[in-house]
Amino acid sequence: MVQKMCKSKQLKPRYINIKINGQKPQDKKTTINSIRFRINQEFKFLCRKKQHINQRLHHLQMENATQYIGMWQHIHEYMDEKINRLMDNIYHKPNKN
Repeated sequence: MVQKMCKSKQLKPRYINIKINGQKPQDKKTTINSIRFRINQEFKFLCRKKQHINQRLHHLQMENATQYIGMWQHIHEYMDEKINRLMDNIYHKPNKN
C-alpha cells in the first residue's frame, strides 16, 4: 500500500536511501530513476508474496472444507466475522485522526 502511494504521489519512502555524489542534472536524474526502480521492484516482490499467501490460504480452505464437510460454512463465516471486527478496530483509529 505504501509503495502504491509513493508511486502515485512521486514520493520517496524513508527506507529507500540511495546516494549518488554530484549536483549535476544527470546525477539527480540517476538518483530519481534508481529510487523509482527500487520502488517498482519492492512493489513486484510484495505482489508476488501476496499472491503466494492467497494461494496457500485457498489451498488450506479447500483442505478444511473436505475435512469438515457439514460445518465448514459456519466455521468460515465465524472466522470472517472475527477478522472483520478486528480489522474495523485496527483501521478505525487511524481514520479517526
